Amino acid sequence: MVQSHEFFHQYNQVSRKISKKMNESLAETEIYSSQWTIIYYLFHHGPCTLVEISNYLNVEAPTVTRTVNRLEKIQWIRKTEGKDKREKRITLTEIALKNYSAIVELVSQFEKDVLQGVPEEEKEIAFRVLRKMMTNMN
Repeated sequence: MVQSHEFFHQYNQVSRKISKKMNESLAETEIYSSQWTIIYYLFHHGPCTLVEISNYLNVEAPTVTRTVNRLEKIQWIRKTEGKDKREKRITLTEIALKNYSAIVELVSQFEKDVLQGVPEEEKEIAFRVLRKMMTNMN
């Protein structure tokens, strides 16, 4: 029987390795996995605030701000005024939208490679376990 600490140690090892290998897969795009998660979120949810992004990603606001600033610098996102002058809405630029499908292809291939040999039933179980873990932490 797998002990909880062994489970979490393995989970952390896999998580770090996924980030590292994802960054290697995305290297040609000059986008990192942390930036990809924000691009993905914006593509699927439309313009939003830094707070909305940080809540979705469960990441501290300063971390999201730094990542968004880097994306703005390379012109993948732009900030516009929100409801009031203090609020900034983050949107994808034409550059990001033009490159989105190519990145999706790279990410999809990476995910396919990582999950090679894992039966659908096991993926479903792992997905349900991760969902339950997230629910327990909320």
